[in-house]
Amino acid sequence: MTSTLMPTPDRRRPELVANLRLLRANLEAQRAFHMRQLAELSGRDRPFETVHAAGQDEFLADAARRTLGAIETALNRMRTHRYGFCLYCGAEIPLSRLRMMPQTDSCVGCAT
Repeated sequence: MTSTLMPTPDRRRPELVANLRLLRANLEAQRAFHMRQLAELSGRDRPFETVHAAGQDEFLADAARRTLGAIETALNRMRTHRYGFCLYCGAEIPLSRLRMMPQTDSCVGCAT
């Protein structure tokens, strides 16, 4: 059973297709940044580290891992032609939202 709202390769948006290369490059740059960030956080050697600093590092590492997951999901959605459509309602995600947050998987309505 298929939904008429679900994206298919023949239902691609021309404005989105025209911007996919830039959006993919942005996602890949973000992925590289967060991978470096995780490597730096895990490689820190602080023999007299305070509990507060350790908590901050763990918070940053968790945020980087969550963001990496969202980035990988967005890249996979690009490969499967589901990128740019809300994961929850199937509506088109505005290009302006994708430019601001290329890893987003939801429209504004479903995000709130």
